[in-house]
Amino acid sequence: ATLTIEPGVEVSFDSGKSLQVNGTLVARGTSVGNIIFSSSKEVPTAGDWGRIYFTDGSKDATFDGSGNYTGGSILEYCEISYAGGSSAGGALTIESSSPFINYCTIRNSATNGIYIYQGGH
Repeated sequence: ATLTIEPGVEVSFDSGKSLQVNGTLVARGTSVGNIIFSSSKEVPTAGDWGRIYFTDGSKDATFDGSGNYTGGSILEYCEISYAGGSSAGGALTIESSSPFINYCTIRNSATNGIYIYQGGH
């Protein structure tokens, strides 16, 4: 399955909720239309919500011979704010997978901004 999020969209998470990617996540904002992943609270604080979690089952990013993105999971021109709650290793957690992360900002996390590991956690 593929979830595509359009430029300028804001995704708000309730306390303890996360986005787990077992397929393909295509979140390609633009320099003037970032995609925002943030807390649903009116006055957010670090750790309000869990994380974006790319599992081993998520689709790895692919590239052509010139290094241009051609498919798979991507976060581009995205902002991830106020995550890192619910015992998350990081606001963005990547387990044995290879999404393409480009022009993204991660801020106000209660834990690591990005946490990468190779399974067996």
